[in-house]
Amino acid sequence: DKDTIIPFSLFMPDGEQITLFAEPGIKAELSYDTVAGRRWVVKGGPVQELYDSIALEIEKCADKQQRIKTIEDFIEKDPLNVIGVELIRKYMVDIPQQDNQKIRSAIAKLSGIQQDNEFIAITKKKIEERSYHSSHKIFPSFTYFTADSNRNVTHNSYNRKHLLITFWASWDKPS
Repeated sequence: DKDTIIPFSLFMPDGEQITLFAEPGIKAELSYDTVAGRRWVVKGGPVQELYDSIALEIEKCADKQQRIKTIEDFIEKDPLNVIGVELIRKYMVDIPQQDNQKIRSAIAKLSGIQQDNEFIAITKKKIEERSYHSSHKIFPSFTYFTADSNRNVTHNSYNRKHLLITFWASWDKPS
């Protein structure tokens, strides 16, 4: 499609992950530059240049809260820009100790078309699942065979239902 901009990641042998934007009619150049203070440098179209400048600004932030504020400010200024989705992914979702409330807040600032992005839809679903599970104890999967109905029952049979399980052993007098 002549107006589609597609973000993708390049994983380098040194472990670094580089975000690239495929822009229609634009050739990108990836080079190794130790002088610039960054090892890998991408030269591409206007979307790539904008992303790189915002990413550099985010990486200079002193702490996580400042990074999130920088991302939210960018999205508020340009909620239609595909870069917002990539910033949420890289700096809010693909990190340890995610802040689900902040992710929800940043997503809410995106335009409707960006909120329909497949990654954002998956992220929303994962946040919902994490929120549900954080308020409920997770029980490991199990399967058992019922003596009365001769059928297997799994943990999925009780999905989102309350279940009381008692354990006993015929050889253990207290149980």
